[in-house]
Amino acid sequence: MRRLIADGADNEELQRFLDAKRAGDCEVIEQVINRKRTTPKASWSTGSEDEILQLVRVAAIKPVVNSLDVPTLYRFIQLALQLSRTVVSAAKEEEGPIFSSAETTESLARIVFEVSMEHLRAGTEERYQQILLEAVRMFGPDAAAEYMVTRNFALGGQTPAELARTNEGARQVLNELIAQDRGGPL
Repeated sequence: MRRLIADGADNEELQRFLDAKRAGDCEVIEQVINRKRTTPKASWSTGSEDEILQLVRVAAIKPVVNSLDVPTLYRFIQLALQLSRTVVSAAKEEEGPIFSSAETTESLARIVFEVSMEHLRAGTEERYQQILLEAVRMFGPDAAAEYMVTRNFALGGQTPAELARTNEGARQVLNELIAQDRGGPL
């Protein structure tokens, strides 16, 4: 995994590697590891959102690739992959064509890194994952990612990601999702 990230593997390759590893498919693992790849050269002004997303993900994950043990790195990557799409989409919508620098990529990567590390340190990634999975089931992946970082009146003006830090907060978010699923207010 560390080698793939350092070599600039894209999200599909990382997911394919993780799936093959879980399934014990050594042939696919070998194919992914040995594939030649180039680091994307996208910029905010010319790159597609997926290219920018890849730049942010690589920048967010690189600082911990060689410092975390494998299970913790795996959990970190799972969080970072989910959070990065939300952060990049929100930034693109908010700022539009202003983005044109490496500083923007680094700033967004730092946000993804810090939030992911905070959840790992607090041991909240399981609660976060549970809430995110329920939100994905209800809203779909993109809307769920946005839901996690959007302030919610029904949650006291906090975001579901903030509330996921505690068991009580996570229960509050899950109860809100259940109420919405049963036809309650959004």
